Amino acid sequence: MTAADTADFSDRPWMHPDTDPVGEEPKAHALDERKLWRAACHGLPVLSYVVPGFGVAALIPLLIWRTKARREGDEELIQEAVEALNFQVNVVVLAFLLTATVIGLPLMVLLLVFAGILGLAAALRVYRGQEHRYRWILRPITVD
Repeated sequence: MTAADTADFSDRPWMHPDTDPVGEEPKAHALDERKLWRAACHGLPVLSYVVPGFGVAALIPLLIWRTKARREGDEELIQEAVEALNFQVNVVVLAFLLTATVIGLPLMVLLLVFAGILGLAAALRVYRGQEHRYRWILRPITVD
């Protein structure tokens, strides 16, 4: 029989041989799935700018809106998906108009960089729990 078997560790639980010497592990940061989907509406299209064909960027918030948001009835997710979709439609139309001109090709690169920055900023803002509206865009798509 050892001293640890007979000792009373009630006042010093950190010294008990069955406890982890480091102590309790910190709780893992739990991701809020609702906030993550709302941020994905704005952030995932930015990743698709490297894929040829700008229509792919507009499909991501459209798919989130038509599948996940409508199935779950999450009004906040619907609003964010429609806002991100309107922004991506504006970017696609501007990119198409810029490719029609010779000087528009360098400007299209600036457009994509600017749109990427705005999309990532919107994703961060939405993940923090704030509502986001893009300024100076046309909103041809509305909620049913």
